[in-house]
Amino acid sequence: MTDAVTEFDPCDPVEAYVRPIRSVLFIDDQFPTFADTSDSTFKEADRARALWLECTKRGWLCDIDNSHDWASPGRKQRLSACDLLVLDLHLQGQDSRPALSIIRGLACGDAPNLVVVYTADPKPDQAFLAVAASAHGVSADAFTAELDTEVEEMAVPWSIDDILSFLEDRPRWMGTYTAACKAARLPVDRSSGKVLFGRWISRNFGVSPDERLLTIEKIRCSDNRWFQCGNLFVVLISKTYEQPGDEARSVLAGLESAIADWSPSWLACLVASTRRSVESGSFRDDVNLPPEPLQAGLLRYLRESEDVEERARRAREVASHLLARRFGNATNDMSAQLLRRAEPNPNSSLSGDDDQAQMLHLNAFLCSEVFTRHHLRVGSVFKARDTETYWVCVTPGCDMVPRTPVASVNPWVAELDPMRPLTALRLEVRRGKGITDSLEKAERGRHIFFADPIQPSSQPIVAACFNTSTDDPNPRLEQMFALDRARVNDGKVRLQRCIRDPLSGNVVLESVDCEVVSQLRTPYAERLAHVVGYHLSRIGVNFLQSGAHTPEEQDSIL
Repeated sequence: MTDAVTEFDPCDPVEAYVRPIRSVLFIDDQFPTFADTSDSTFKEADRARALWLECTKRGWLCDIDNSHDWASPGRKQRLSACDLLVLDLHLQGQDSRPALSIIRGLACGDAPNLVVVYTADPKPDQAFLAVAASAHGVSADAFTAELDTEVEEMAVPWSIDDILSFLEDRPRWMGTYTAACKAARLPVDRSSGKVLFGRWISRNFGVSPDERLLTIEKIRCSDNRWFQCGNLFVVLISKTYEQPGDEARSVLAGLESAIADWSPSWLACLVASTRRSVESGSFRDDVNLPPEPLQAGLLRYLRESEDVEERARRAREVASHLLARRFGNATNDMSAQLLRRAEPNPNSSLSGDDDQAQMLHLNAFLCSEVFTRHHLRVGSVFKARDTETYWVCVTPGCDMVPRTPVASVNPWVAELDPMRPLTALRLEVRRGKGITDSLEKAERGRHIFFADPIQPSSQPIVAACFNTSTDDPNPRLEQMFALDRARVNDGKVRLQRCIRDPLSGNVVLESVDCEVVSQLRTPYAERLAHVVGYHLSRIGVNFLQSGAHTPEEQDSIL
């Protein structure tokens, strides 16, 4: 009988993160390198050979090094270039600082790294926490801040769970600190507690002060010892082998077990598994790339506008277009796997809260996207700073382009320039039962759903655009005037809105500092503009005409 061939599942964590591995670097001060093969001081040649053979069985390239100094740019490049790093915790006798320095450097870098740290330390939990604390870092405040003598000398019985919560930026450790303060009859101060805990971690795990702190996003210290910090995933394996071959299998099996335990989201796995298909055809110009005339035309498109911000927008548009074409095959592969993942599961069941959360996030995804423009446009959602008052712009996009207005076309706008008049719908944020009601009536088009990255809550915002107490849409329109032709700088824009002065009874302008939080997708934005009275044909189409045109002439064409 032949062994059954299992189908590759890109949504499986082990398949997604282990299958793409192509190169492995082993760092152990007891291993011989190619240049050291004749040196009899290295006693671990059999171990190195067993690890090398295990990698070659999997088709991986394998390199071995015994250095403890990896501070030079060339050596740092070697670390970031390998797909898997297997690192001995003690690279200089019993000194773990060189290895911890490597971990810290990888955690602060941008390249993704899988790391297996293996050690014969009789206290593996202590060794693991030292590695995790090195990746996290300790604030320099732990060494410069002043503490009361009573607080500094207080012996707090920190547990492993306290340490894990501190590294994950969870509040659990505060309970232990609070109890210790009450027992010593001292006031409870969170900032002093963080300084005290930081000093304790630095003293016990040998972590140097650093201005940059990195949150450990997921960590496990039990049968599997692993943590994920940004682009870094680290597994700690104890040296419990009897034969060199046992160690090789233990290292790689431990990596796979930890990744399975980590269980990243299926979307993260899917993105990771597209690596090879993305790299396919990297040297070829004819793979999903536009013909040469279009390539030249796209560069011409970038040069046509003299407005710096508009050129930047066009550059983003062209880059997005090219990436979509270039990685079309990878996109098709991913969409096929998404369809497989979306097959009905008769065994799945959702609670009411789970169902509501899913529909909120789904509607926000379908309705809105991240704001990337340099000026307000139709569908831009903004709010008054430090409040929860939101508006959405419903003025047609062609009227919001930050260009010099032509007096013969629109004398009022030309007289107001650089103030830009716009009409906005004031939104009514729904909460509690209002959210449930909005989801039940979502298809009636009375609400919009969007994410506000400024809000501490990760839940999307549900807002009514019209009067929901009636069947007919009654828009809550407001006249506003945006400064600097409605340009958005660092996510912020300043507007003036018409209000009634309670003293004089006259209409006056109130200045409002606003933050742009989201952008409605085109169909939703245009529908709002249409409902409030702006005909869809007013939305400009950005064709270019052959021949010489000044930017002003081109704008008049649009």
